[in-house]
Amino acid sequence: MVLDSNKVVVLDNGSGNIKVGLAADETPKLVPNAVMKKKGARQLYIGPQIINGSKSKASLLSKSAFELGYMMDAELERQVWQAVFDKDCMGINPADTTLVVTEPVFNFAPIQETLDEIAFEEFGFDGLFRAPAADLAAYRNYRTVGAGAAAGAAVNAGCMIVDAGFAFTHTIPYFNCRRIDAGIRRMDVGGKMLTNYLKRQVSFRQLDLNDETYVVNQMKEDVCFVSQNYTADAITSAKKPNENGLLLEYTLPDFESTVRGSIRPREDMMRHIATDGDGQSVRLSNERFSVPELLFQPSDGGVHQIGVSDCVVNSVASLPPTVQPSLLANISIVGGCGRLPGFKERLTREVRAAASTAYADVNVVMDDAPELQAWHGGSALAKTAAFADSMVVTKAQWHEEGHELCKARFLAAQTKFAEAV
Repeated sequence: MVLDSNKVVVLDNGSGNIKVGLAADETPKLVPNAVMKKKGARQLYIGPQIINGSKSKASLLSKSAFELGYMMDAELERQVWQAVFDKDCMGINPADTTLVVTEPVFNFAPIQETLDEIAFEEFGFDGLFRAPAADLAAYRNYRTVGAGAAAGAAVNAGCMIVDAGFAFTHTIPYFNCRRIDAGIRRMDVGGKMLTNYLKRQVSFRQLDLNDETYVVNQMKEDVCFVSQNYTADAITSAKKPNENGLLLEYTLPDFESTVRGSIRPREDMMRHIATDGDGQSVRLSNERFSVPELLFQPSDGGVHQIGVSDCVVNSVASLPPTVQPSLLANISIVGGCGRLPGFKERLTREVRAAASTAYADVNVVMDDAPELQAWHGGSALAKTAAFADSMVVTKAQWHEEGHELCKARFLAAQTKFAEAV
């Protein structure tokens, strides 16, 4: 049996953005997973209302249900989900809908139980499937890439998921479409830390943007890149403006004529460079590459952990030699930080340099929208017979057996992924 994909909603519950849509949809909606309000105001904007409810995004104070990537405020998350499922966003009827929802790897049992209760008790979904986002991203990888294996043999290959998301970065190995927990490595650097680091740098050096997280996050997306030669870029960024090819001027939005910042043309910037500025723009040079550098050198931001390239190498090295070549040949970048220009190239170069010469075939792949890979994986899985027959817990089954059934079935589902590829 295959479920009606118009009656399955896939919700990739990221701590930064929710990616949500029907399994039948081609692409999901992106919804901030937070509640925000303007400084000094009472009006709250919840989830999708943040995008549509207020034209001005200046001085938005944000509150999230997540801490360090884990859902810690169930009531706040329930409010966000309610806004997502309402008619102004998804407009679904949970009573005849199955929910696919993601969680982080190694999620805590009380949080898992809370998610199940919200789905069945608060919203009354007809069915539920809960899985780590990385599992769904790996499932999509196996369906579309494999490890260079022939059609029909992809499930016999390895896959290394590099999940560079909002709160943290994970490297997660898979073999035969099954997660290898012993090889997972976590780094406490993600998009949130990069945005806060950029905000501190700009506020200390030029213009106070401490209350402008939303605007600075856009700035990061528009101007930052991963350096391929940090020393050379640092030398360039220290030169005089007319010799510094990395220097640019970023005009902040006024939320009247513009709702997003923009890069000022270089000719205009050079004419403007002699002035003290207009209070509506900032000049960025070494900030452009020093901020993303935290992903590769976390100690630059005070996080005493190894960087993402070392996490990949360390993860692979911890596993049996027989699976290592397959993992290195299929490294898949997922998560919003993967969009940073140069991320894929830097990761490829550093892993290739650090990996054993016996395993020289290092291949890194990335979707055009890496932050959507888990959602697309969930959407594809929901259209298979294996999903309907052995992965979903129905509302009736929940009322009979409760959390224990969810725990057992969702854990066992990982052994069924290969059948659904």
